Amino acid sequence: AGTLLYGSALVAERAAAFIAQFDVPRRLRDVHVPQAEAADIAVVVRDAMEEAGALSQAITTEEIAAVLAAAY
Repeated sequence: AGTLLYGSALVAERAAAFIAQFDVPRRLRDVHVPQAEAADIAVVVRDAMEEAGALSQAITTEEIAAVLAAAY
């Protein structure tokens, strides 16, 4: 039997299934983003999120860099 998913895990699973239907890049390396630039990109992303008022809680550039590293 399958594993039941709840909350954010369910959303992530459904999003992944939806995106899998399309022939699009799924990793940063697939679109030639230099891995060595992840820290610099994290600074830009964090500043843009803060400027847009998109942060409901504090997030560090290190946390964003970790997400970017995982997406590589």
